[in-house]
Amino acid sequence: MHACAMPRQPRFYCSGAALHIVQRGNNRAPVFTTATDRLFYLDCLHDASHKHEVAIHAYVLMNNHVHLLASPGHAQALPRMMQTLGRRYVGGQPMPEDTVAAIRDPPNSSGRWAAGRSGSGSRR
Repeated sequence: MHACAMPRQPRFYCSGAALHIVQRGNNRAPVFTTATDRLFYLDCLHDASHKHEVAIHAYVLMNNHVHLLASPGHAQALPRMMQTLGRRYVGGQPMPEDTVAAIRDPPNSSGRWAAGRSGSGSRR
């Protein structure tokens, strides 16, 4: 017998609210190994936030995760920005071949960033 999965609750959205977003690497694996990684991520973040109307107020880039303080311009802005950001960063980052498997696909994972949507909470 299979348990019935409940659908996810809609993401919280309140116009003008700043959200704390945490984006983690799979199994706490590093997502940044060089300064170039961090600069490329920030370039991707800049482009994605402007494209999807998300104001970025602050960020912290740790080795295996990111904290963002952001205000989306509309209800779909944040998920679209995070999707664009993830696709561009993971798909476009030049990396030495010997580190690709270890960072992008650690054991029992589905890629560089943890599966599922990014965690967020309201900050007013």
